[in-house]
Amino acid sequence: MTKEYGEAPKSSRRKKPMNEEQAIALLWKAGKLAWKLKGKQKDIYKHFTEAEEDIMACLISRRFGKSFTLCLIAIETCLRIPFGLVKYACPKQKQVESTIRPIILKIIKDCPDELKPEWKTQSKSWVFPNGAEIQIAGTDGGNYDTLRGGASDLCIADEAAFMDDLETVIYSVLAPTTDTTDGKILLATTPNDKDPNHEFHEHFLHPLEAAGKLLKFTYKDSPMVTEEKMKKIIARYPGGINNIKFRCEYLCEIPNITESSVIPEFTAVQDKVVKEVPIPEHCDFYTSMDLGFKDLTVALFGYYDFKKSRLVILDEYVINGPDLKTDILDREIKVKEKLYFVDSSGEQNAYLRVMDNNNLMLTNELSMKYGLRFIPTQKHKKEQAVDNVRMWMEQERIIIHPRCKNLIYHTKYAQWHITRSGTQTGDFKHLKGNEAAGLLTSHADALDALIYMVRNIHTYRNPYPQNYGVNITENSHESRTYNSKNISEGTEFMRKLLNIKKKTG
Repeated sequence: MTKEYGEAPKSSRRKKPMNEEQAIALLWKAGKLAWKLKGKQKDIYKHFTEAEEDIMACLISRRFGKSFTLCLIAIETCLRIPFGLVKYACPKQKQVESTIRPIILKIIKDCPDELKPEWKTQSKSWVFPNGAEIQIAGTDGGNYDTLRGGASDLCIADEAAFMDDLETVIYSVLAPTTDTTDGKILLATTPNDKDPNHEFHEHFLHPLEAAGKLLKFTYKDSPMVTEEKMKKIIARYPGGINNIKFRCEYLCEIPNITESSVIPEFTAVQDKVVKEVPIPEHCDFYTSMDLGFKDLTVALFGYYDFKKSRLVILDEYVINGPDLKTDILDREIKVKEKLYFVDSSGEQNAYLRVMDNNNLMLTNELSMKYGLRFIPTQKHKKEQAVDNVRMWMEQERIIIHPRCKNLIYHTKYAQWHITRSGTQTGDFKHLKGNEAAGLLTSHADALDALIYMVRNIHTYRNPYPQNYGVNITENSHESRTYNSKNISEGTEFMRKLLNIKKKTG
């Protein structure tokens, strides 16, 4: 610029563009490493970093870069929080050196020296220049005890479905370290095909899946495997894509049907029976309830579709047994019935209400004080009643609205309780709950309520009015058989008119 016009203002001066190395260094300094992720790995990253729940789980297939993504989140946390603490658990102690350490070395390869962490072999931890630390341990042989104590900003359980003592690791070791930091606990894994009843499946996978909150990524989403490579992987397995092992490892499917499953048919028809269907013009509405004082109290609300010969469950009400109060039960049942028991003729009362007879005093109180009349259901020959539900389920004669999360969960995963001697007790096995999924611990009480309803359905009763759907005019002729109801009413009228008494005996 000439002196006549003076110097150009600083804001208008062209800045020298950064090179790649400088840009990477700037991102490391800001603790932003998501640019290293590929494809759906970014969805996993987003799920874990943006969710509000304290404990989050994700199901991920093999060859997805699952551990890479988790290690990256751990490193980011340490870069952003001076003196921060991350606890990283994996199934085997030997994986600390053979698997996790090499992944972190790969991630920090382009990390500026002033930010790069140092590996401490004795303590099995990465220590950052800002005082932050990643502690790593396997869960085999009680090694998870090395993760006890301290205040964690993040806890990670990598391959949680293969960990020993998972509940102890999560709730006794890791969770207490987040009490003062609001830290998160992340669980990511491929399902365990060798142990369908693993703690991860029972406590996290099954409840979250039933609640529609399970994030799942299959090989089809993987950014690490090309289509050509996947064809070679499939060819390794006898039977190809139908191989159970392949479907577990790459499609994240686990065989939840065992010899002790109560309703094994549900898994095969779930996609067909869990849906919303329109209420017919005329139907009988039913309410059934399984009463629990230590366990759950579950009430189901549904109707029987006479024309289609099927039972439709519209909604459920669930309350923890110790919280049960009669006035609350009365209010909630009446609200649900008023909301759902409506057909073309308008608001309807329950045609029938049934419940188990564990507490006749409560049954009487509901009837006398609140006008809610329940009849006690029969409970003998439970196995036969269950077989009837299984038959209806297989024939798709039971439809469940997707909002009935507990019923879906209980029906799919309920198992018979079997003693150590191999004797089936006739009771259902304890089902673990998950607050994040909105499911409480239970003994499959919603399934019991369903069994009661099926036991007491009046399948023979036609709720449609006389002459429904028939266009009758003055020129129409009705046979005596078709119009037997009207004939009976006419006979009764003439009997009363002529004072003729009915024959007895």
